[in-house]
Amino acid sequence: MRERGAPARLDFRLAEKKRVIYDGRIVGPVRRQGSRLYWVTDKKKLYCFDVQNENPIWTYEGKAAFDSPPVIGRESVFLLDQEGYVHAVDGLGQLLWKIGLENVTPLSLSLALNLLLVGTEGEGILAVDPVSGRQLWRVRAEGSFQAGAVSWGNSIICSSQEGQISILSPQGRVLKTLAMENPISNTPLVDEGRLYVGTADGYFHCLDLKRGNRKWRVDVRGKILAPPRADEKRVFLSAANCVLYCLNKRNGHLLWWRALPSRSYHEPEFTDGQILISSSSSTILCLDRKTGEEVGTFEGSSEVRSNLIWLEGFLLLHLYDPQREKGSLVFLEGKEKAHSSLARGSEE
Repeated sequence: MRERGAPARLDFRLAEKKRVIYDGRIVGPVRRQGSRLYWVTDKKKLYCFDVQNENPIWTYEGKAAFDSPPVIGRESVFLLDQEGYVHAVDGLGQLLWKIGLENVTPLSLSLALNLLLVGTEGEGILAVDPVSGRQLWRVRAEGSFQAGAVSWGNSIICSSQEGQISILSPQGRVLKTLAMENPISNTPLVDEGRLYVGTADGYFHCLDLKRGNRKWRVDVRGKILAPPRADEKRVFLSAANCVLYCLNKRNGHLLWWRALPSRSYHEPEFTDGQILISSSSSTILCLDRKTGEEVGTFEGSSEVRSNLIWLEGFLLLHLYDPQREKGSLVFLEGKEKAHSSLARGSEE
């Protein structure tokens, strides 16, 4: 039986249907909203693409390169550039507002409880009104806030490179702090009142947010490189030792593990009962989420440069040609009743 709300199961004999070329190398993950995809490149550009129509909608170009992936709001897209400016772009690709942050070095941008949160170097967390761009409040704290903020109920969770987790009210009041004692650089996962987070010492932790204590921790022998993902019973994470782990959400017991071709900096993708993962290689893996058994593999023509997107019946990935300084959004289409790997394709 298909999981409720899950996308269709992917039959893994894949064929390339379409390829869209764009300028530059993709920076960070692809974001999606409905049938739209958003990504930024090192050529100072934000792309908006409609998968349903298989065509780009618009491109927004900044004066400086963008330092982080786009943040998608209800009606706007938010960007952080290398000169410390935050941009708000509307659904037509037009600039709504642009603000400079004085006397701070911004490191991360995220959206929680309809607040735009800016993590800084040594100056804490700034909250910005996403509609007007007006700064609302600042929580001063030492350290680097590279990880994105996340929401939990009516509160905001921020974590620092110094290993401190701060739980804030929507007005910026510190409600609780939790000390992890080791750096946190990736956005944690909130799921059913629990916080799942990796630290630089190679441990993966599960915290009870209501009680403020740790439920369990697991030594995965490597720094967590991408935000974890979870389904109803399991949590999945990739570590710097090139291993994908599947743990029991409740007790942290190892259910299965899988060696990856290379390190994976990309959040895995789900289809019905399956997990898809890309790494710093040309190989894509499709595994059964329950058992970890291989469903199929795909060999791209070059290194996959992004997280995978399963949408509108296509598996979408990004490749990069360094000689031409061009990226490619590739549409892969599954074939029926097949679970075999596909031979290497050809780069345009």
